[in-house]
Amino acid sequence: MAPAAPADPIRLRDLAKKATAGGVLSADEALLLYRGLDQPSLGLLAHDVRLRINPPHADGKVRVTYIVDRNLNPTNVCVTDCGFCAFYRSPGDADAYVLPREVIYQKVEELIAKGGIQLLLQGGHHPRLDTRWFADLFRDLKQRYPQAWIHGMSPPEITHLSKLEKRPVRDVLLDLKAAGLDSIPGGGAEILVERVRKIIAPKKATTPEWLEVYRQWARLGGKGTATMMFGHVETDAERIEHMTRIRELQDETGGVFTVHPVDVPAREHRDGQGHARRARRAEGDRRRVPAHAQPRAPLPAERAARAVELRHARHEDLPDRAVDGC
Repeated sequence: MAPAAPADPIRLRDLAKKATAGGVLSADEALLLYRGLDQPSLGLLAHDVRLRINPPHADGKVRVTYIVDRNLNPTNVCVTDCGFCAFYRSPGDADAYVLPREVIYQKVEELIAKGGIQLLLQGGHHPRLDTRWFADLFRDLKQRYPQAWIHGMSPPEITHLSKLEKRPVRDVLLDLKAAGLDSIPGGGAEILVERVRKIIAPKKATTPEWLEVYRQWARLGGKGTATMMFGHVETDAERIEHMTRIRELQDETGGVFTVHPVDVPAREHRDGQGHARRARRAEGDRRRVPAHAQPRAPLPAERAARAVELRHARHEDLPDRAVDGC
């Protein structure tokens, strides 16, 4: 196949100006920028967008703020069998677990002792842990640690509870919100394109189901984050399609306050059949910076609840601390 013709530099310049000025890029325009700019240029463009959203303070200094949080996984038991996941265990596996409350308390107390304020609380799709179990946990944690913000239960987990209990998503969210759920993480988004999801996570929530959880949560006054897991079977165009869906969701709800792109480490799979980044390792390394810069350009400032802050972190790298820019 012949290589694609180089992008028109005048066209790239005009699109870059449109992005930095807060214009809304079409999917074709975003793809042209993504493919047409080299890494340093795309990174500088993303930085310009960042400075427009978060300009320097009166003293001329640019500040990045962060919080300290902790990943807390109540269970690693999961029935979705995602090929890329090294975390989950099937029911009955020797190393499957549901954390006892005493262990959860210890983890929260360690977080608070380090100045942490947020629990990123999510885990596997357990076939027997229902909404009541999680609601009891949230009430317990709020009573013991009222200062802890519970950022928990990704959209696929909510969808799983809804199907497990044959109840509407809204009812599940109402129960969890009443018990102390403060915001929801954007895990399980992977790539919000059905072709991709049918390959890497066919048993997990579909694209419409993932988006519907956010719509229902926003109608209850809630906010949350979104993710993009890249570097597996998706195309550049599908990355853009994913970000377009997040932008449209933000237009509709205003409920997304951060976007986190996360690439798939080559070792992040349970066996040799996992859809992790192996043959595409070199390509993934080359495209990692653009993938992290990309969400800034398609999401203009007036459509963001707060700045889009990107991070590249693996669970094993940051067991106790994570940064969340604002």
